[in-house]
Amino acid sequence: MNPDQVGRSEWIETFRSRSRRDLRAGWRRSGAAQAGFFLDESWGATHRPDWAKRGLLIWPRGRQWLRLEQRLSWPDGWSDSDSCRARLVLSWWAEQMRLWVDGVLVHEGDLFDTACRWPLPGRCRQGAALDLVLELCSPLHDDGALISSHLDLEPQTAGPDPEGTLLRPWSCIWRWTETCRRIGRIWIPAVQRRRLLLQRTCTRQNRREGRCIGWVMPISIWLGFGRSLTPGRPLNAPSDQRWR
Repeated sequence: MNPDQVGRSEWIETFRSRSRRDLRAGWRRSGAAQAGFFLDESWGATHRPDWAKRGLLIWPRGRQWLRLEQRLSWPDGWSDSDSCRARLVLSWWAEQMRLWVDGVLVHEGDLFDTACRWPLPGRCRQGAALDLVLELCSPLHDDGALISSHLDLEPQTAGPDPEGTLLRPWSCIWRWTETCRRIGRIWIPAVQRRRLLLQRTCTRQNRREGRCIGWVMPISIWLGFGRSLTPGRPLNAPSDQRWR
């Protein structure tokens, strides 16, 4: 992956973490002694690499049950104001799904009801931990998958958002975009002027020696805007000797 794309993704995730927290890495097999994280198991990457690349939690087909558990606490850095609430957001590819919280069944689903947004109780915001148990049954003729599992922070009501839960990340992105745009208005014309000057220099050289050296233009621009790349000519040579 392009390093610039990686940097942008990390930057976006940093702001997204203010209102979203991914839970996929925290699931373990329920009841297994010394159970590791389910995300680290290799079955999915071996048999369904396309799904594994998307971060899905995968188990075999044939109506096999998968039972996962996780202890959930209010994320650090999130607002604990009464004007906000958090939801447990799940989506799955399973013939049957059951979600238990502290031993109480709070949601059921299947192949036609494949998502839920369960609101966390107020006691979690006040510091209490929740014991989650997720039961999933794979389809008969296809592998099962937990597609997504995360927490979303949102305003308590549809109207006002006094904590800026939804606006704060995107306002930061908007400010960053506007800053880059303003810098571009100054920087891009300067680059264009230097490019035009170098093109004229290359044109005079082509006429003088009858050869094309236009391919050095982009390299010269990025490596110093006009430093000579001609063999035998030092970079610190006078400007009137660089192209001779």
